[in-house]
Amino acid sequence: MNTNKLMKIGLSALISTSMLAGCTKKEISKTSEEQTSTVEEESLSATLKVWAPEEETGKDSWMEKEIKAFKKAHPKWDLTIETEAVAFADVKNKLAEDAENLPDVYLFDSNDLSSLIEANGIAELGGETLNTIENENSSTIVNTVTYDGAVYGVPYTSSDTWCMYYDKSVFGEDVVKNIDAMLKKGKVGFSLLDGKYISAFYFGAGMNSAVDFASENATAVTDYLVDLKNSKNFVNSKEDPATLLKNGTVNAVFASTSDYASMEEALGKENIAVCAMPEYTLNGKEVQLKTTVSTKAAAVVPTSKSIKAAVAFAGFLGSAQSQLNHYDKWHVLPVNMSIETDDAAIKTQIDALQNTSIVLTSQNSDVSRFEKMGNDIASGVVKHTVVEQPTEENTTSS
Repeated sequence: MNTNKLMKIGLSALISTSMLAGCTKKEISKTSEEQTSTVEEESLSATLKVWAPEEETGKDSWMEKEIKAFKKAHPKWDLTIETEAVAFADVKNKLAEDAENLPDVYLFDSNDLSSLIEANGIAELGGETLNTIENENSSTIVNTVTYDGAVYGVPYTSSDTWCMYYDKSVFGEDVVKNIDAMLKKGKVGFSLLDGKYISAFYFGAGMNSAVDFASENATAVTDYLVDLKNSKNFVNSKEDPATLLKNGTVNAVFASTSDYASMEEALGKENIAVCAMPEYTLNGKEVQLKTTVSTKAAAVVPTSKSIKAAVAFAGFLGSAQSQLNHYDKWHVLPVNMSIETDDAAIKTQIDALQNTSIVLTSQNSDVSRFEKMGNDIASGVVKHTVVEQPTEENTTSS
C-alpha cells in the first residue's frame, strides 16, 4: 500500500502524556499541546519489558520497527525496551503464574479481556490515552476493549472479522448489496457449518446466541437459510475460499478481512473486489448481516515501575502510522479511523467494521449452537421447521 496516500498523524500528539485512569483533574485537563511539550522537555529513564507473539518480535519485526520509532519520537527519554515472545493464548496464564517476571506492556486478544481483568493483570486507561482511543476508533472497536464502562486496551488491528470478496466481472456494486440479488447473477459460497456465518443472519435480525430457535423470528431466519441451502447458485463448502474463487466454483465468498492477498491472487487485480457483508431479504424486509469483531490490543500492567513510558508506548502501538506499518507487514485490517487512504480494500473493510459489526459478549459468544443448526440445515435434518430446544436434538416437521 502506498504510504504516501495516508494522512500522516503527528506522532508526538498521539503519544502525548497519557495517564492511567485515576490521574488528577489537573493532569487530565491539560491540552494535548501542553502535554506534548511537557513530554518532549522532560527527561525520563525507563526500562520496559514487552510481551508479544513470536512473529511480532525479533529482527525486522513490526515490534522492532515500532520500538525504534518510539525512541526516535522521544529523544530526551533514555529508554531500554526488551521483548519476550508470548503467544496471545498464553498471556492470561503467564500473568497469573509468573508474578515475579511481569512485563510493562503486552499484546492481547480482546476476547480475553475479562480474564485479564479478573487476574488483575491489566490497567484501566484514562486521560489523553483514553481520549485518543475514543476519538480515533469507532464505538464498535472501542467496545472490544471496554468492560463495565472502562477501557483497558489500545486496539492496533482487527481480529476475527470477515467480509465478502467477489468477482466484479460478474457482480456490480449495486448487486452485491443484497445476497438474494447476487444469487440471480452468479454463485455465492460459504460453509453452513461455520457458526460465524450462520450467526450473522440471526444477529442481523436482532438476536444473539441465547436465541430461542423455536421463536417466530428465529424460525423465519431458519426458513430463509433452508431456502438458501436449496438455491442452485448457493455453494455450501468448507474448501479454502480463495480456491473456490480461483477454480470458478463461486463468484463470491465470505472470508476473513485478512484474506485479501490470497483473494487477489485467486481472481487477479483486474477482477478482485471486496465489500462489507450484504443484506438479505427476510419476510419482505432488507436485513443487514452482522459480523462479529474482536481486536488485538496493547495493554499496560498496573504494577509497572515505568508506568508513564509504558502507557505512552501502548498508545504509540495503536497510532495510525504504527497500524499502517502493521498492515504493510501482515495485511490485517487496521482499525484507526484517522487513517485516510485511496485503497478501496481498506475503505470497504473499515466500513464493515463501522457499520456491519457487533462485539462478542458473554451473551452472544457461543457460536457452537449456530454450528449445530448449520450442520442440521446442511444435512437436511432441519427443513422448514421449529426447533424446540436448540441445545437438544432438533425436531423437524414437514
